[in-house]
Amino acid sequence: MRFADSRALRFLISGGAATALHWLSMATLIAAGMPAAPATALGALLGAAGNYPLQRSVTFGHEGALARSLKLYACVCAIGWLTNSALFAALHGLGVGSVLAQLCTTAAVAGLNFTLYARWVFHEHGARCDACQ
Repeated sequence: MRFADSRALRFLISGGAATALHWLSMATLIAAGMPAAPATALGALLGAAGNYPLQRSVTFGHEGALARSLKLYACVCAIGWLTNSALFAALHGLGVGSVLAQLCTTAAVAGLNFTLYARWVFHEHGARCDACQ
């Protein structure tokens, strides 16, 4: 299989579109006078909301139960947010600059998200999480 036809490329394109939505929303809110912290938080929520249908249909072609996959997706978003926060804090605390720390963290969280989407969120017989069912 060529990379251009792969699920990984579709994941990167869909995630890139969601990231662009996050950053555009954040920039627009900041330009409108909202402080940066709530602007990025709201932008992240908008990006996550835009990411779900892209990952569901474009990346994974999932046709399973919408309610189930949406609940699991929300859990993965929480896991990703916590992982991002912890890994960034650890790297930055070790003296890694904020840009490099965020780049490394983003790559790690993207890999985690891809794995959890494929094996859990958009897979009908994926792993079970009683807290998210």
